[in-house]
Amino acid sequence: MTSEGRGEDLVSQYAIHVDGEDRTSALRGRVISIAVREDLDLLGWFEILLTPEDESIQTIPPGSRIEIWLGHGGGLGLATIGEVTGIQLEKGRRTGTRIRIRGLDPLHRLARGRRTRSFRDSRTSDVVAEVARERGLRAEVQETASVHPSLLQANESDYAFIRRLAASVGFEIFWRDDRIVFRSPVSDEDVRLSLSGARQIESVRLDLSTARQVGSVEVRGWDPRTKEAIVGTAGPRDVYPRMGGKRSGPEMSHQATGPSVRVYAHESISHQEEADEIARRMLCRIALETVGGEIRVAGDPALRVGRLLEINDVDEEFDGTFYLAGVTHTMDARRGYRSLLRVRRNSAGPRPEATVREVVSGKPMSEDATPAPSEFRVLDPSGKPLADRLIFLTLPDGRRIEGRTDGRGAVAWPAEAASGSLEVEIPSLRPSPLSPVGPESE
Repeated sequence: MTSEGRGEDLVSQYAIHVDGEDRTSALRGRVISIAVREDLDLLGWFEILLTPEDESIQTIPPGSRIEIWLGHGGGLGLATIGEVTGIQLEKGRRTGTRIRIRGLDPLHRLARGRRTRSFRDSRTSDVVAEVARERGLRAEVQETASVHPSLLQANESDYAFIRRLAASVGFEIFWRDDRIVFRSPVSDEDVRLSLSGARQIESVRLDLSTARQVGSVEVRGWDPRTKEAIVGTAGPRDVYPRMGGKRSGPEMSHQATGPSVRVYAHESISHQEEADEIARRMLCRIALETVGGEIRVAGDPALRVGRLLEINDVDEEFDGTFYLAGVTHTMDARRGYRSLLRVRRNSAGPRPEATVREVVSGKPMSEDATPAPSEFRVLDPSGKPLADRLIFLTLPDGRRIEGRTDGRGAVAWPAEAASGSLEVEIPSLRPSPLSPVGPESE
């Protein structure tokens, strides 16, 4: 089977592994279409439509572990790892006999059954890791701070329980490849890809809305030792990263409707710093609903949920960084390989340029070899430090090295540039090219 208009063999664009065995050759000529869906808010799924080898529908039986790799001739990338949960038989005069293999990501194991139990003296992250271990799943867990006297799972599935725990601390939880990911959303450490409207984007629908935005968030707790309230707060300046837009959702909400605050009561917060951090994460999650929509592009397996995507040449109001909240990959003979992206963004408006300012803790650098500055800071246009940000430095001799800002947005001045100037590149503002992820690149 050939992709129309391309002259490419569809078989060369995908690979299917069943229980660790490469079945691509055995399925050659029988696969009609493939669809894979990842989503931050729902269980991921996949579907393979094929013609049966014989009248049996047990081509790939329920419970089989499936790996689906997709790509365009030059290389394949892992699109999903899931488990077969259903098989559908279809017969028609025009279509003949077809088999539809359906499956879910392994998080579906957690959605089966309900439990009532209590976890004592545990961190939220510890409970998530324990639930994953009970179900035989790997977990990549970002540690949370507070130790809770008790965390109650009340007549709910493990899946509903850990999603509720994630929401309580402003985290997200989803399946990626072979593990559960439990983490704070939208990190500058996320893989960053780029697309150009003129060359790679087929269609765009983006909506800007401040209907769900608030100007600030408060997280309220109680310290039983001191008998005092703990109140964490976050405002528009705490929305990070800004994702390229000039104004964040909370800023636009404040300007349009005046001050507004959303209050969360938290059962166990032991430190002021933790309350402030949870408030910041909550506000950042709300701000991500400022811009949303769908973007249809040529297929690429590197487009995965939880990654950042740079969009250029679409519209000045919307060009910038987006967060991938959902991705649907589809492949068939008529349309070839396509990806439909569900995106979110916390800001809008023409994106400003970041600035670099030096903080001189010694004598200023000069031609007579006086000491160079010991560090410099990277700031956004409002003057806020760009903390924990990956940057690249081009030295006077042309070499390019990698650095990372600290919590103050500061970076040590490299010794190699003691007598010269530095060129600083901030990846979030200068996107790197889109590149596939496949077996050879891992």
